Amino acid sequence: MFKTVTLFKAMSKFYIIFLAFLFSIKIAFGQVVVTNPGNTTPNLAATYTTLANAISALNGVTAITGPVVITLNPGNPQTTPIGGYSINYSATATVVNNIRIDGGGNTITAYSPQASGSYTDAIFKIIGSDYLTLENFVLQENPLNNKISNSTNNMTEWGVALLVNNQINGAQHNTIRNNTISLDKTYQNTFGVYSNTSHAPNNISVDKQVLNGTAAPNHYNKIYSNYISNVNMGITIIGSSNPQYMDDGNDIGGSSSSTGNTITNFGGKYATASFFYNSGVVYGIFSNHQINENIAYN
Repeated sequence: MFKTVTLFKAMSKFYIIFLAFLFSIKIAFGQVVVTNPGNTTPNLAATYTTLANAISALNGVTAITGPVVITLNPGNPQTTPIGGYSINYSATATVVNNIRIDGGGNTITAYSPQASGSYTDAIFKIIGSDYLTLENFVLQENPLNNKISNSTNNMTEWGVALLVNNQINGAQHNTIRNNTISLDKTYQNTFGVYSNTSHAPNNISVDKQVLNGTAAPNHYNKIYSNYISNVNMGITIIGSSNPQYMDDGNDIGGSSSSTGNTITNFGGKYATASFFYNSGVVYGIFSNHQINENIAYN
């Protein structure tokens, strides 16, 4: 009887360990879950091991035929690739055939060190992609990034950036909501959310003025319910200086207090890098070369 009970306990312990092992494998290989992966061509996988892998696959899709949700399971903090995650899928999306990336409350930390002297580092960059929702992330600078001199800085400029892919393809109908963004305002060139149609996505000194007023500008983007702190500039939306090609219909704050953004602990230094058509002072929210924009409840 003693031997039987001992063997049973040993086998039970083995099975518990084995099940825990299988569970750990599931978590390791399913940090990112895709809902409706068959709504893209080529199809996305059902799961990815990292957010970087999921975004890389998303950037390769050529068609979107229905809503797709990419969810980072809770308890899976990530570190970005150097320069940040670049979302640049060119597949045509619509109000129905859209992409949503849900951070699940996870903390995303910037890469360290960022490229020396670069001014286009972010945590997320949306480059010419449309109908994307980015939500429920905690975005933060890497504390190891501490060089603030313009020529040698290794810091992160943007929490989330909306950028043109080229002179005829802007980022439109995107929603940035319910994210917490904190960088390091001791570095003078920090922005919580940044949108600009006047420079190349990888070089703020290269003039890339948009060439039409339809697909080129950053139209109809929504920035809602974000908590932004420890940045020099809170939210920035800058369009073309050509009146015919200005951004149209961008919305910062929505129509009620529930969609307004909260910006605290900002300012302190003037931006020392030249971002096209940026203000010469620090600010919570800055809008330039826009029409029909809404800025309310922040």
